[in-house]
Amino acid sequence: MNSSSSNPADKFDTSRANEYARQSRIALAGYDACQDLAACMLAASLGDAPSAKILVVGAGGTAQEIIAMANLEPGWRFMAIDPSQPMLDAARQQLEANHLLDRTTLHLGTLEDLAADASYDAATLIGVLHHLEGDDAKGRMLRSIRAHLKPGAPLIVAGNHYAYASQPLLLAAWG
Repeated sequence: MNSSSSNPADKFDTSRANEYARQSRIALAGYDACQDLAACMLAASLGDAPSAKILVVGAGGTAQEIIAMANLEPGWRFMAIDPSQPMLDAARQQLEANHLLDRTTLHLGTLEDLAADASYDAATLIGVLHHLEGDDAKGRMLRSIRAHLKPGAPLIVAGNHYAYASQPLLLAAWG
């Protein structure tokens, strides 16, 4: 894992991507419940939207939020975006195993890489913000998501309150 880079995607090399499914469930209490709750909240928010397009930011690793949403809403389609190739590869494996590749577009890159006129019925940002350094970077990401949402579209945001490095006791427990 490269911890000296200022690019958060560099933290998610092949080694970290391969262990993400296990480590995310250790580091983030309620990981699976969070994914299921996000899916339920979006399904309730969108009501009878049988063909919604959902933007999933930071979709790499487990692709669990896409799997949870797809199980609830068989007509929804997903744009899965992640700046880390190994994490996107891990997501692709999970989506393939769950027969969801035909409903998901995988995009390696950032929100700024999406077409300016690409718009979505809803978006999720789960387990991402704490990887960004500083409030400016977090604000830019949230504004970029807003730029791709239809008016009134829901956004589900979930993540750690603190950066891992600022919590030595939690790091020791995680270790």
